[in-house]
Amino acid sequence: MLDACEMEQRGKPTITICHDKFEGAARLHAKLQDMPALPLLIEPNPEGGSVSHDTSRLAQEKLPDVLAALVSDPQANSANRGE
Repeated sequence: MLDACEMEQRGKPTITICHDKFEGAARLHAKLQDMPALPLLIEPNPEGGSVSHDTSRLAQEKLPDVLAALVSDPQANSANRGE
């Protein structure tokens, strides 16, 4: 999370992949870095240590979110956060 925040602050758009189990912690870390709108891609946590969901389907569903985050303007996002 800290790396993503630093990259965004340097003007490089990011998206951080996070298991749903850790979403709360990831959002808290982003908020503590004064970046509550930091783009996160939340994916299902593997059950029992193995992937139990259709990764191809998940990738297809999330592709628009990934592309939108990576072509966004981090400086504009900072302005929206009041920085």
